[in-house]
Amino acid sequence: MKYIHLFIISILISGFIIIIDTESQETSATTWQKLSVENATQLISAFEFQLETPVDLAHSSVYIDNLHIIPNTSYLFIAYKDRDTRQRFAPMWQIWDFETQELVFSENSSAETIAFSPDGQFFALRETFQKAETKLCLWRLDGFTRLNCWNSGSISDNSFHPTNDLFFFYRPVEGDSIYELIIWDIASNQALYIIDDANEWNFNPTNDYQIVASNADIVRVWDIQNGIKEVFKYRIGDEVIVSNIIFDVSAENLFFLTFSLIDSTDHLNRLNVESSAIKTKSGRVFNDYELFSRLYVRLFAFVSDDYFNFEWVDGLTYSVVRDMTRVYILDDNLNQDLLLTISYDEPLGDDIFVVQDLYTAQIYATLPYIPYQDVQFTQDERFIIAYTEDGHVQLWGVPVE
Repeated sequence: MKYIHLFIISILISGFIIIIDTESQETSATTWQKLSVENATQLISAFEFQLETPVDLAHSSVYIDNLHIIPNTSYLFIAYKDRDTRQRFAPMWQIWDFETQELVFSENSSAETIAFSPDGQFFALRETFQKAETKLCLWRLDGFTRLNCWNSGSISDNSFHPTNDLFFFYRPVEGDSIYELIIWDIASNQALYIIDDANEWNFNPTNDYQIVASNADIVRVWDIQNGIKEVFKYRIGDEVIVSNIIFDVSAENLFFLTFSLIDSTDHLNRLNVESSAIKTKSGRVFNDYELFSRLYVRLFAFVSDDYFNFEWVDGLTYSVVRDMTRVYILDDNLNQDLLLTISYDEPLGDDIFVVQDLYTAQIYATLPYIPYQDVQFTQDERFIIAYTEDGHVQLWGVPVE
């Protein structure tokens, strides 16, 4: 059985910080709600444990390079690497059950990049093996089996279609400058479509059969319901696309970042797929947490040169929603109303993790500060996950009543 560790969480209500002592409780049969502004004040420490790592991470050059909760499962994916150039430690990745704290699978390869299907039943890895051979492999979680591997290919966080039946990756066809986008049918384990000259893509949140794909200067929307058909095309002039392409929630507009070849400035672009009208806003958009790999987006954080001051902007109106100072943005949820930051200012104090309302700035919870290597929402948004370089893992969540 699994027990919740004692911890302290601070909740700010009506201007007062209330310290809540959460007693240890049995969680073997607990299910967890999707985190939201409606339940964020109920955050508790769900799981806290020290990983049984293959070597003592605190006294070696080996470190955790990747750590993820596989969506809608109790599995934890962990990848290890060695900083020592002599590579005495063979890179490996493992899958643990965080409820039972049992190792369920281990593989001797280096996990360079990883993507999970929304239902958690499939995942893809760019793996480097001991003979320095790198392959892209598609895995089925059930049985931990490779369904297919390719000698070349790259993935992103949105490599799996929202319906879980299609896998997207791109590979070079002419050196490293021209790519093709592969749409792979998982059930039949074969290529369904190939789109030439594209290495970025995303999905229409209102239509399962439409995707957007782009290269450095052309944006195209494709219908893939019965065959494949181009239904929209827009060419960028005197600028280079430097991000993925993403729809708004209504799928009426596309957002993407560009870099001007004329005056070397950064721009956020809003492109209407009906009229082809494009509106731009100059400035640097904070994109450290893969904002453009989501299913849809509306708010963008324009960042100052010191990366501690932000201006949240509504992409549909380009109006300022909120200013933030002396913070660092860690993550926000898909609805973009729940925000996770590190605060560097009073009255909360230095170096404290804050869970807050993105629009109103209401603070729902503060989490104890530890020098974590990463803190973020899990892909399925059931937890906030944090881990240290030496393998201390903490999960916060809201149990189903």
